[in-house]
Amino acid sequence: GRAPPAPPAETTLAGLFADVLGMPSVGVHDSFFELGGDSIVAIRLVNLARAAGLAITPRDVFRRRTVAALAQAADQAGPGTRPDTPAHLDEDALPVSPLQEGFFFHARYDTGAADPYLVQQLLDLAGPVEPGRLRRTLQRLLDRHPLLRASFRQLPDGRVVQRLAEHTVLPWRETGTHASGGLDALLRADRAEGFDLARPPLLRATLVRDGRHHRLLLTLHHIVADGWSLAVLRRELLAAHRGEDLPEPFDPHHHLAWLAGRDRDAAREAWRRALSGLPGPTLLAGSLTTTDGHRTPARPDRLDVPLPDDGLTAYARTHGITLSTVVHGLWGLLLGGLTGTQDVVFGTTVSGRGHGTGDLDRAVGLFINTVPARVRLTPEESLTGLLRRVQDEHAALLDHQHLGLADIQRAAGGGELFDTLVVFENHPTASDDGADTLRVTGSEVFDTVHYPLALIVEPEDGRLRLRFTYDAARLDRPVVAGLADRFVTLLRTLTSDPGRPVARTGLPTPQEQRRPAG
Repeated sequence: GRAPPAPPAETTLAGLFADVLGMPSVGVHDSFFELGGDSIVAIRLVNLARAAGLAITPRDVFRRRTVAALAQAADQAGPGTRPDTPAHLDEDALPVSPLQEGFFFHARYDTGAADPYLVQQLLDLAGPVEPGRLRRTLQRLLDRHPLLRASFRQLPDGRVVQRLAEHTVLPWRETGTHASGGLDALLRADRAEGFDLARPPLLRATLVRDGRHHRLLLTLHHIVADGWSLAVLRRELLAAHRGEDLPEPFDPHHHLAWLAGRDRDAAREAWRRALSGLPGPTLLAGSLTTTDGHRTPARPDRLDVPLPDDGLTAYARTHGITLSTVVHGLWGLLLGGLTGTQDVVFGTTVSGRGHGTGDLDRAVGLFINTVPARVRLTPEESLTGLLRRVQDEHAALLDHQHLGLADIQRAAGGGELFDTLVVFENHPTASDDGADTLRVTGSEVFDTVHYPLALIVEPEDGRLRLRFTYDAARLDRPVVAGLADRFVTLLRTLTSDPGRPVARTGLPTPQEQRRPAG
């Protein structure tokens, strides 16, 4: 695998491979994923390659994997080739993503309930905290990122559009926990104060003092930012507060033009083929719930499970499989056992940052989307064989992840497809350097459950943290704990016996899973 690169495209890509993977050099036949690449690094690679004039996509990275094969793909595509034709933009009526459209209609028509798409990020601060300086730094970030200054409205023809204000002032408050009845009461009161989507910014900041301890509460509407964006904002907040130069701000106009010019017909056909023959939706909550069937208000709860690495990363690299694929494939395997079917589907949140334009890895806005992930189980197939096939099947749809879930469901024949969600939060990280500067020593995000059960996976210090968020009004905690135990068992089985056939994984039946663990 150490053949030296020769053609210009190979030389460029070899340098980019080494850069994003943190290696001194790579050979033209080295596999990106066996070297430690994953989905977030693939996005960085694609964006850097595009900036260098090489037109590759995340799908190319997953399918071709090596410098030599990717260079050939870039040569075949030609410089600057893009799959969609950018559209002309009206600055007063800019396009929105399908997810933003859904958030808008929820806010418009579900006015009687608290907005479930309001997000709170609470940062524990250490070091010198100067309120005025912190406020100015946050205002600078708001000035830098146009998509944070978006407002939303519906046109007479029914389309939802956005407008980016030239300037907005960040709403800023300072308070103490003693004045607000404690931190929990403060968070509840803040959450009850929603946003008017027609009045930017859909973001506010509260500096909370608790004796000598300070916390920064950032509250925003999900329609303007995703989890990746929160990581970017945290990184830039610390860098700007230290007086460091920040990179050129992301200009969203090319991405928005790409968004408006997407080939929806091709995407619908791709999803129709991908979901063809699906026997029906995969609805887990109905088989596990102990309620009497009456809908009650959601009661968000969560179960955190720290997971030692136990060779999982080494396994993934050896077999050229991403950790995200491991999680998705084994979740499908678990769902198959719990529902008694060999063809399952669940939701997955995709970053949406591998298309349209470069530099999306440092952009702040809402780029994510929720799409179906289908897993077909073959009893005689090995666990590793299953994961390799799942990775290839899901990679084939990377160029079509921009299509909205409602469109995908219609392409599949209509109706709800799933009630569980998998989120692999492989976000860029921030460094908190220096004891004499502002630092973030802890971070917690508060949002609302949108599905009865979601598995959120966060890589952390060389291991995975599993977070099961669930609606306690529909699922009992012992049931969720038992499900979590079985998922962890599957992960350990994979690393200890990767060649084990799917049929011998010892999954529980739906009737067994109803019984509380222990």
